[in-house]
Amino acid sequence: VRASEAMLVQTSIRVGSAKTLYLEYLAAGATFNAALTRDPWGPQYFIVEDPDGNLILFGEEGPNAPKR
Repeated sequence: VRASEAMLVQTSIRVGSAKTLYLEYLAAGATFNAALTRDPWGPQYFIVEDPDGNLILFGEEGPNAPKR
């Protein structure tokens, strides 16, 4: 467990709808490090903590992100 270490995000995963996934994690009883948040420049994200204490960020592309 990472309780004695600085809590840094271990990985980030881009998703299509952060809100939809957030609600699924919320219903499943996940442990959140950061609730669903919208940055001033547009994208939404949230951070969950896995059973080992790793922090995983799930976020959307911002509205001004280059199209692929």
